Amino acid sequence: MIKINLLPVRISKKVEALKQELIYAAVAVAAVILLCLVAGIYQAATVSDAKARLAALEKEITALKADADRVDEIAKIREDLKRQARGHRGSQEEPVRPGSPPR
Repeated sequence: MIKINLLPVRISKKVEALKQELIYAAVAVAAVILLCLVAGIYQAATVSDAKARLAALEKEITALKADADRVDEIAKIREDLKRQARGHRGSQEEPVRPGSPPR
């Protein structure tokens, strides 16, 4: 009777299956790493855009604050001029009309 040794075939199938599982695992790990890199690049671009927008808005806020300060200064000057005009009106004598008797 001839003996057939099936043990090496089983071991070779197991080794082959293990190699295939390792390849699948490596591909899955590579896909996860690639996905993380893409997500990181996207986040970096989003943060960069947000920083640029923030810088532009801060510049605009600074300009608007300067304008608001100028408006406040003009309003203050206007109020001072109104007070001065009221003060001058009260201290002025009535204008003399031509042809009216002198006082």
